Amino acid sequence: MAELEFGNRDNLFNIAQAFGDDGLRAMAQNLVEVNPLVKFLPMYPANQGMAHEDSRWDSLPSGTFIALGDAPASDFARTSKYREVLGYLAGRYSVPEDILQAKGTPEQQSRYRWLQERARMEGMTQGLANALVRGTSVGAPEKLDGILTRAPWNAAANTEYVFDVSGTTNLRHAIMLKPGEDTISLLYPKYHNTGGIQRIDRGLVPTTVTSTDANGTASRTRFDFMTDFKWFVGWNINNQKAVKVIANIDITYANITELLIRKVIEAANLHTVISSMPGAVNPDEMTETPWHLFVDPYTYIQFVTLALYKGNVQYDANNPYRIQLHHIDNIIIHKMDALNYSASQIV
Repeated sequence: MAELEFGNRDNLFNIAQAFGDDGLRAMAQNLVEVNPLVKFLPMYPANQGMAHEDSRWDSLPSGTFIALGDAPASDFARTSKYREVLGYLAGRYSVPEDILQAKGTPEQQSRYRWLQERARMEGMTQGLANALVRGTSVGAPEKLDGILTRAPWNAAANTEYVFDVSGTTNLRHAIMLKPGEDTISLLYPKYHNTGGIQRIDRGLVPTTVTSTDANGTASRTRFDFMTDFKWFVGWNINNQKAVKVIANIDITYANITELLIRKVIEAANLHTVISSMPGAVNPDEMTETPWHLFVDPYTYIQFVTLALYKGNVQYDANNPYRIQLHHIDNIIIHKMDALNYSASQIV
């Protein structure tokens, strides 16, 4: 719990702590604990209901050398418009009244129901992680477009954004992000003051079921305790240089080499961006946001091995969050189950 409570993170847990009730705070904690994207990325309101429109720099103004007494010209820079659409992830838990009562005392019933609800919330946040990484709205406009399905991160030819480890089999991809309000963050609807999440206890609800007994088959009414979960969320990639993909990692043990570490360091230092920690308001106290590298469990194991036996990877609290994390220089490494799938080669 303690490692979630940082005011300079602006994440879902911080929002729920400020505005939610006990049930909502517990829901936010569950969603954040098992999803490193939601734990470390800040969340901000979209500027529309279920969409966000903005512009991002294509080139920065550079200024011009002039003679003393001359008037400076207006700087010229290019920007491009973009639009993000939020997704709506919903879930429901229901348990028949008599089944819940069979669990024992009211305290035992409450405990059983909460454990069942928690399992559904864990499933929701894992589903969201999958969508944020590799989801696609093609043929399903209600879904999110994940990073790996978007340009420029879906083609190895875009060498400023994709860093190719050159694997050809047993492939996984990693994503590297520099979170911030002006770099990459998550969105929730403009007028939703609890970060886009809702937990609604419907109480005892009549439910129509089909039952078969000695009198035959018929539709009958059963009473269920019901809880609904809602999550409105989307990406906001305000600076594309804050997103990198480490592509084509062969997770076979013998093929994990220091080339992987080299590509990670390249991604953090080439075509890069500067961003301050989310929530910083005092310029004297601003801290450079670290890079966050999200990898599949097999690649994470290799990084841990490198930390234990070679020293290429460190494990300490030398980071702005002051908690024990694996890192390479200023690049923090996280294990993410959503990246553990048999990936196609990015070419």
